[in-house]
Amino acid sequence: MLDLKRETGWLIITFAAVAQVASSVFLNAVLFQGRVVELLRELHTGTGGLIEPNLVASLVPLLLVVGLVILALGRLKPKDVGWESSKLVPALLITLGLWVAAQMVLAAMGAASSEGRIALHEAWVRPGAGFVLGGVLGQVFGNALAGETVFRGFFFPQLYYKFGKRLGHASAVVVAALVSQVGFALLHIPNRLLVKGVVGPDLLVDQVKLVVAGLILLTIYIMTKNLLVAVGLHAIVNDPAPLIQASDGDVAAVWLSMVLLLVLFRKPIQKLIRHRTVDVGPS
Repeated sequence: MLDLKRETGWLIITFAAVAQVASSVFLNAVLFQGRVVELLRELHTGTGGLIEPNLVASLVPLLLVVGLVILALGRLKPKDVGWESSKLVPALLITLGLWVAAQMVLAAMGAASSEGRIALHEAWVRPGAGFVLGGVLGQVFGNALAGETVFRGFFFPQLYYKFGKRLGHASAVVVAALVSQVGFALLHIPNRLLVKGVVGPDLLVDQVKLVVAGLILLTIYIMTKNLLVAVGLHAIVNDPAPLIQASDGDVAAVWLSMVLLLVLFRKPIQKLIRHRTVDVGPS
């Protein structure tokens, strides 16, 4: 299934969960509030959009949860959570390939529209290319990297190890997937309540969407055996950086189609990602 390398203990898993909760509360109750968030926005503007608040904020879970708890205290290696340099080029090719394909679809949609025109997306002009690129960088090296590493690269395989000792392979996969991805959704609650003001039924719908999104990203990770592919897709879904002018709804629909294509053409993609694996159980 996955090239799982090393198992850690329940204590480290618990520490990682507590540290992740603490970092989420800190980010949304402190860093994204008042004068602090104003300073981050000033930095964002002052760097021409290249250093986004998300990039700075993501240093907290990356250093605290991944660096201190998982790698240092847990004594895991980067490859144990999916950070493998050999997987970088295939991940870049897949992510860029899907992005280019999405732009081609958006261009075709523009040409087929009633106006019959293809235009550069306004974001590249105002606020400018630096802000568009900064948004992507903030996801790739920040939010998406942290989320994929913690929830798909660490919690899922470690929980699979634990549940696999008591359950069968299939049951362990299902339980580990649900527990880890429900945790992924729950960790967004401080942001939704304290920053975005999402409450009531809207919050419940948002939680369901996040669980589904987490399961899709986990499926892509298992399918490609490359966490960096999931990071790339997570980043682009959060910040699509469309080159062609289109509505947010059209961009979202196109990216959903791209993800479905990735799943449908998984066999040629798996051939692209050549590697040796040591399975923890039957595929």
